[in-house]
Amino acid sequence: MAGVGAGDEHTQRANCAAFQRWGLYPRMLVAPTERDMSIELFGVRLPSPVFMAPVGVIGVCAQGGHGDMAGARASARTGVPFLAGSLSADPMEETAAERGGTPGFFQLYTPPDREMAASLVHRAEAAGFRAIAVTLDTWVTDWRPRDLAGPNYPHVLSGCLCCARSWPKRT
Repeated sequence: MAGVGAGDEHTQRANCAAFQRWGLYPRMLVAPTERDMSIELFGVRLPSPVFMAPVGVIGVCAQGGHGDMAGARASARTGVPFLAGSLSADPMEETAAERGGTPGFFQLYTPPDREMAASLVHRAEAAGFRAIAVTLDTWVTDWRPRDLAGPNYPHVLSGCLCCARSWPKRT
């Protein structure tokens, strides 16, 4: 597992070590005639428990700066549910349209401003997202020495939070 952890990355190393204890084991001499990995979530039958998780500031990683739109289109092609992220470079309404009929969820970083949070939730509802995945771990960027040591720190100049570029007042 690769990634970037905060501070001295102690928790990241512990998480990697924990996952090293897991593995996939083949089941020999078992040949199921039909496999069903489907799940039901929020009253929706999904083909598997796999989701496209939100990747913050992925827009800067894609040609043209629209990684979120590419993820939504991949969701439409594969039927894998898409989680639109708060740190999106593309407005949530546009990613919702690109995912077609594939179920979508919205990941909400909890901002300190309640009006902003309410606006994002209402926009997600209006765009057809089926549920809100609340992320409580940060609204302020972590201190990540590995990120800061590199030449590219995407949170600074990426235009993230584009999905929140206008927060209309709810009447």
